[in-house]
Amino acid sequence: MIEGEIYRAKTKGFRRFGGPLFSQHILVGERMRGGKVADMNLVWPAPWFLSNFYYRYVRPIDLLFHQRLRKPIAKTLYPILDTGWYAADGREYAKRYEDLCALLFIPPISICLSLSSNLILRMKNYSERSFLQHGNIPRAPREKGET
Repeated sequence: MIEGEIYRAKTKGFRRFGGPLFSQHILVGERMRGGKVADMNLVWPAPWFLSNFYYRYVRPIDLLFHQRLRKPIAKTLYPILDTGWYAADGREYAKRYEDLCALLFIPPISICLSLSSNLILRMKNYSERSFLQHGNIPRAPREKGET
């Protein structure tokens, strides 16, 4: 559900809005109007969206950049972050790690834990290959009030 104002390309102005992006949807396995079972998810954009599309009010997407991304998580994150950067209109834009995890349906992990375990693994690997004399990682002193 979208709440707020949307730009209407037809009238060249903003309008207060509260409604869905899709006017109808059918999920895999559900029956369609003709009785056929849907073999893929189907969506019908809302009239306001179609109107903006017909009036060519669309945001350009850097498809070449998107195609160069290799990891699935990068391909998923790019449109989320790109939309935020676009909406920020040159101002600072930030997204909390926990919010991104919720959008991606992945559990948040302690970044420090992940980094330190990855670093320890790499150090061990390098010391086994004789790139390092020993793979000890000194602990940094903690700041006051830090746990």
